[in-house]
Amino acid sequence: MAIPTGFVAAVLFIPLYFSSYLFYTLGISIWFWMVACTFIVGLYEMLRQEFKKENEQK
Repeated sequence: MAIPTGFVAAVLFIPLYFSSYLFYTLGISIWFWMVACTFIVGLYEMLRQEFKKENEQK
Protein backbone atom coordinates (compact mmCIF):
# COMPACT_ATOMS: atom_id res chain seq x y z
CA MET A 1 0.00 0.00 0.00
CA ALA A 2 1.84 3.05 -1.25
CA ILE A 3 1.02 6.42 0.25
CA PRO A 4 1.52 9.34 -2.14
CA THR A 5 4.20 11.75 -0.90
CA GLY A 6 2.06 14.74 -1.86
CA PHE A 7 -0.73 13.49 0.38
CA VAL A 8 1.65 13.00 3.33
CA ALA A 9 3.13 16.47 2.74
CA ALA A 10 -0.36 18.02 2.65
CA VAL A 11 -1.46 16.23 5.82
CA LEU A 12 1.69 17.41 7.60
CA PHE A 13 1.67 20.88 6.09
CA ILE A 14 -1.95 21.92 6.73
CA PRO A 15 -1.80 21.77 10.58
CA LEU A 16 1.73 23.19 10.54
CA TYR A 17 0.61 26.03 8.29
CA PHE A 18 -2.09 27.07 10.75
CA SER A 19 0.07 26.52 13.83
CA SER A 20 2.88 28.49 12.20
CA TYR A 21 0.70 31.61 12.50
CA LEU A 22 0.44 30.88 16.21
CA PHE A 23 4.17 30.30 16.57
CA TYR A 24 4.96 33.29 14.38
CA THR A 25 3.37 35.53 17.02
CA LEU A 26 5.58 33.79 19.60
CA GLY A 27 8.66 34.63 17.54
CA ILE A 28 9.22 31.32 15.75
CA SER A 29 9.21 32.00 12.04
CA ILE A 30 7.59 30.11 9.17
CA TRP A 31 11.10 29.15 7.98
CA PHE A 32 11.35 26.72 10.90
CA TRP A 33 8.24 24.88 9.71
CA MET A 34 9.40 24.87 6.10
CA VAL A 35 12.69 23.28 7.14
CA ALA A 36 10.88 20.84 9.43
CA CYS A 37 8.46 19.83 6.66
CA THR A 38 11.30 19.31 4.19
CA PHE A 39 13.18 17.21 6.76
CA ILE A 40 10.15 15.06 7.63
CA VAL A 41 9.23 14.44 3.98
CA GLY A 42 12.89 13.68 3.14
CA LEU A 43 13.13 11.22 6.01
CA TYR A 44 9.87 9.56 4.94
CA GLU A 45 11.09 9.22 1.34
CA MET A 46 14.37 7.68 2.56
CA LEU A 47 12.52 5.12 4.71
CA ARG A 48 10.14 4.32 1.86
CA GLN A 49 13.05 3.67 -0.53
CA GLU A 50 14.70 1.36 2.02
CA PHE A 51 11.43 -0.52 2.53
CA LYS A 52 10.98 -0.92 -1.23
CA LYS A 53 14.53 -2.32 -1.59
CA GLU A 54 13.92 -4.90 1.14
CA ASN A 55 10.67 -6.03 -0.49
CA GLU A 56 12.38 -6.47 -3.87
CA GLN A 57 15.11 -8.65 -2.35
CA LYS A 58 12.61 -11.19 -0.99
